[in-house]
Amino acid sequence: MSLERKLERALLSNDIQIIDSVFEEIYYKYGKLVGFVISKYVFVKEDIEELINDVFISFYNNLKKINYTSIKYYLVTIAKNKAIDFLRKKKDEV
Repeated sequence: MSLERKLERALLSNDIQIIDSVFEEIYYKYGKLVGFVISKYVFVKEDIEELINDVFISFYNNLKKINYTSIKYYLVTIAKNKAIDFLRKKKDEV
C-alpha cells in the first residue's frame, strides 16, 4: 500500500498513534531526499538539519489540509521553498 493511501486511512481513523506511525514512516523514507534538496541551496550542516525539521513540522501541521496525490512532490516543494526563504532571510540580515 502506498504511503499516500496509508496516510489517508490513518487520518480517516483519527487515531493519533496510527497517524504518528505513518508520519514516522514518511520521515524515514523521505528525510534524506528533503536534506538533499535543501543542500542544493544551503551549505551549513546545522542549517540543513534545522530546515529538514522545519519541512517535516510544516508537513505534520498541515496533514489534514494537503492533497495526497504525491507526498514526495509535496515534501520536495516545501524543502525548496524553505531553503529559498532561509537564504532570503539570511541575505536581509547582512
